[in-house]
Amino acid sequence: MSHFNFLLACQNRDFDALEEMSSERMVFRLVRQDSTEQTGSLKEMKEVFANAFQDLSYWDFEVVHKVQRNDHNIVIIDSRRENRVDGTVSHSLWILTFQMHDGKEEIQKVHIEWL
Repeated sequence: MSHFNFLLACQNRDFDALEEMSSERMVFRLVRQDSTEQTGSLKEMKEVFANAFQDLSYWDFEVVHKVQRNDHNIVIIDSRRENRVDGTVSHSLWILTFQMHDGKEEIQKVHIEWL
């Protein structure tokens, strides 16, 4: 259920919640439609999300697959973003990796592929 809380924090631009649920070693990777890549940590993820999750966009998320690997929980999500101003739609695939740490599930990896 951590993926639900993660996505909700993204939509609400609740960066404090994102920081709280993120591992200190969290890795963020974004692959854009033109195949350029951006990698980083929580700081870079927050910057990208600040721009992506504006009031001018409507987001829809669908969990495609969930799998357990050792102590990691991997969630694959199909995302759809619609711009409320001009109606343009973009899709992306998110792969989120969570791991139990000190009794709570922390986000370890965020990989986003814009389609």
